[in-house]
Amino acid sequence: AVSCPGVRFVMVISGGNQTLLESLRESAPSNVSIRETVPFGDMPALFRRAFAVLNTSDQEGLSNVFLQSIASGVPVLSLFAGEEFLSNCRGGLVAAGDESQLARWIQTAQTDSLPGVDLAAAREYLCEHHGARRQAKRLNEILAAEVRNSKSGDLNS
Repeated sequence: AVSCPGVRFVMVISGGNQTLLESLRESAPSNVSIRETVPFGDMPALFRRAFAVLNTSDQEGLSNVFLQSIASGVPVLSLFAGEEFLSNCRGGLVAAGDESQLARWIQTAQTDSLPGVDLAAAREYLCEHHGARRQAKRLNEILAAEVRNSKSGDLNS
């Protein structure tokens, strides 16, 4: 946010450490507004107002927010996380820790498409790999395996 003073950022923090939240509130630049929670039903509207979703975490893998962002047709710009997913689906870019690159992408995303990002392809990928049919099929496979295990007497798996 400091590198992009003309860009308005909304930081959503769900749960967590109250001391950290207060520290963030005190240190956030003026172009950052902080929301503690957003009800799940309100997330699509929040995404629709965004030109990109920014992720700066260096600890999470595939975030549910990435899935929600792509489902909303909004690219993901990540400092560290999600490289394999974003590369496979073409729904965003990972800066590999390069904050200057991330700032350039943020500036570009406001008015132009991002290199290598194809949101239509990303949405298709999302439906194919993370959609309700795929998840139902995976659940069915898991349940069928459990039934087989229980019939064979192996109840410990």
